[in-house]
Amino acid sequence: MPIPIKLNQLRIFIEIRHHGNIQAASRFLSLSQPALTKSIRELDRLPLIWRVIMQGKKKRL
Repeated sequence: MPIPIKLNQLRIFIEIRHHGNIQAASRFLSLSQPALTKSIRELDRLPLIWRVIMQGKKKRL
């Protein structure tokens, strides 16, 4: 069963990581901070994302 990750969600995830925070990524992508936060929350609900962002005992992007 494929995991429903949208390409736009993945791009938002990558840009937040690249820019270091949601505010800078939102300016770069010309999207609102709430839109980016919503996208990350949706990704956070997917089991695959937990495996990607869990490193040690801290949850990080």
